[in-house]
Amino acid sequence: MNPVRTNCPPAQQNGNPSNELMRQKIASFVSSLSPPKVLYIHGQSGVGKTHLINLTLSNLEDGKKAIKVLNANSFVPSILSAINKKSLESYRSSLKCYRLVVIESIDFFSFKQPAHVELLKAVEYVLSHDHMKVIVTSQSHPSKLVGLNRKRINWLNSCIILQIACPTNYDKLLLIQAFVRKHRMQISAKAVEYLCVHGPENYFYLLGILNTLNLYYEHTNCPITIRTPEFLILLWRC
Repeated sequence: MNPVRTNCPPAQQNGNPSNELMRQKIASFVSSLSPPKVLYIHGQSGVGKTHLINLTLSNLEDGKKAIKVLNANSFVPSILSAINKKSLESYRSSLKCYRLVVIESIDFFSFKQPAHVELLKAVEYVLSHDHMKVIVTSQSHPSKLVGLNRKRINWLNSCIILQIACPTNYDKLLLIQAFVRKHRMQISAKAVEYLCVHGPENYFYLLGILNTLNLYYEHTNCPITIRTPEFLILLWRC
């Protein structure tokens, strides 16, 4: 199945066509009653996967009551506790009350530890119930996950696969403009243009640069010219 690729900047909750397109796809997947029941979303760290999912799910009629989010930090302690108490079946059964299970950053699981293997068993249990669906996020395509056997890789490859691409210059421009307005920064048009063209293709790093610029502005009260972003981007590349 060919992945759908789109740009989804987290700064733009509404109005950005590509962002709205991805939101519609996620909402359509959650609302649909027909298989397949797994949506696999991948993209680089910082492109807005979690933000976009949370933004979409917050607008669902069921709200968060029907949603269970699993990540390495929350899942491993829970499943280890269930293993020690010999209550794995009870833990799996507790997932039945949810309509949707979100597994964040599945590539952070090594799948060599019993707790990580149990994650997939829990997912397979969830999918045995018709009313449930699963959204998986990852930095990599299913075929590049480490530690999974061929059967499970093929299973993930048969899911709906969506790729969130790195931000375009226009996406970065929207984020920078929103940040500048919020913090009332004085920044030259040339500096903004330089950030759009040469800034990192990662929202976390770009926000880090913008926060540093804002800190500089608050302490000096000097308008930001192109020299300051040039220096910061050079440091980031080092």
